[in-house]
Amino acid sequence: EAYDTLVSPVLGGTSTGRADQKRKRHLEAWLWAHQFSPLLPLGEPAPEAAAAADGALLRKLENAGLELKRAKGRVGQLREFLHTQAVPVKGDIRVTVAHSNEQVVLTCGGRTVELLPAYFEKLRRLHSGKTNFEAAAFLMLARYRILQVHDKGGGNQGSVPESVFLAVKRWAGQDVIEAFASPLNTLAGSGLYHSAFPDVDVPFGSRGSFFGASFIEGVVEINPPFDEDVVRRVSR
Repeated sequence: EAYDTLVSPVLGGTSTGRADQKRKRHLEAWLWAHQFSPLLPLGEPAPEAAAAADGALLRKLENAGLELKRAKGRVGQLREFLHTQAVPVKGDIRVTVAHSNEQVVLTCGGRTVELLPAYFEKLRRLHSGKTNFEAAAFLMLARYRILQVHDKGGGNQGSVPESVFLAVKRWAGQDVIEAFASPLNTLAGSGLYHSAFPDVDVPFGSRGSFFGASFIEGVVEINPPFDEDVVRRVSR
């Protein structure tokens, strides 16, 4: 909403289609550089990466005709939006689930998340059974929906082809741990993958964040999000 109000109009207004998706990819790049911090618990962003992202967005705003002072103001407002404290919903919170052949829709507090039936059943298989499944699924999906940013987003759910992963597993002769996965795209299965959000992913078998893990032995498949700062952190 903040982007639609502060940035998108300058970069081309409310036109739809590929132009709109391109504008929102600018936001996606900016958010990843800032690690969605502190809105999401992905860790502190590298100052140089955040500064570079600010500069790139400023240039896009200036090229679109906005004077530098106003451009800086709008980028600053985006940063303030990221720091807006989330207010927990109070009262009787219920998740409703609607099924069809094409999708499953989970609704809670006026918000909805959608996924394919096959993925819904995958989540059911992964779920530990220690918490309410529908509520856990809604929370996890809502969290990852923030990362998606726009309808054509979702590159954070990319993974190696299953055939490649199985080939690595055969080569290793043992289970392979995924360093960067999610309950939605894990190929290794429960207890064998790391993910971004332990608070909502652990009920679906996540081992927690890769950056907080230590390994003595074993085989780990590493396919991080295609963000320069994240890749740099992995290399260290």
